[in-house]
Amino acid sequence: MHIWWLNLRPTGGTAQEPKTREQKARWAQDFCRERSVLGMGWRVEATEGEFLTWDDYRTRRDERRKEHERYDPKGNVDRWKGKVRIGDLVWTKTEDLKFWLARITGDWHYDTSNDAKAADIVNQRPAMIVEIGGRDDVPRRIAKGGRQTVEEIHAPEKMGEVVLPREMNEVIKAVPRHRDLLPENLAQYCALWQRLRGPSSE
Repeated sequence: MHIWWLNLRPTGGTAQEPKTREQKARWAQDFCRERSVLGMGWRVEATEGEFLTWDDYRTRRDERRKEHERYDPKGNVDRWKGKVRIGDLVWTKTEDLKFWLARITGDWHYDTSNDAKAADIVNQRPAMIVEIGGRDDVPRRIAKGGRQTVEEIHAPEKMGEVVLPREMNEVIKAVPRHRDLLPENLAQYCALWQRLRGPSSE
């Protein structure tokens, strides 16, 4: 399991939709929470309800890159689709400074719905999302956030890859061991953690 940071920074919308950055951010957060997904923008031309494969998306994205030089120059969508794995944990921060911890539960898909376009969350991954709290409730490393739209939060040297605990007693042991990446109050959320880890048969 790896741990990632995701910046929810929507820039889409129309004249009839929220215009300020704060309004757009709240729109995106509500969209993700209501649909149990996390994601980002970098839209391509597609009609509502159309199904796009990854190859379809890449082809249309390359066409847009000919017009827009800075169209995802750091490859965030490629990382989101290819590097983030099912079972990985993702941290993000809301506009009102609340930190979410989510577990990725499915593969990439492109949402062509008008709601996804309005929220600027079209490149999606299904996720189980829980709110951990404010800055005082998360490790200092997490409170700093990340610079890119999506980036891996590397474990401190000698910590090694974080192992996803299977039982509650393992959670209690894991929190001190990975205190730079996991919130101490996570050990208090047995029901929360059951949601994040998914079925025990995994």
